[in-house]
Amino acid sequence: MSKEVKMTIVPPSQFMEEDYREPCTYFNVMATGDRCYYHTSSREIAQQTCDSEWGVGKYKVRTNKTVKPKGSVTAVGFLNSKSRAGMRKPS
Repeated sequence: MSKEVKMTIVPPSQFMEEDYREPCTYFNVMATGDRCYYHTSSREIAQQTCDSEWGVGKYKVRTNKTVKPKGSVTAVGFLNSKSRAGMRKPS
């Protein structure tokens, strides 16, 4: 990797507090219960950093935000989803 990714390790006692704010989007939960956050905008880079730091296949990088599905969005919904309006029987 060409760029060093900053990592922040947070103990469970800190992220269980009510007013806790997560430092970034991507993290993994280690065996000790600590969370290791990766300061990057790409999940792939975060997973590569995790694999190089802790070993390949040992941890999976998670996200704390909902990821939007790919596809075009219309007023009805996603184009690749079934619409009830299109399934109505003609009268």
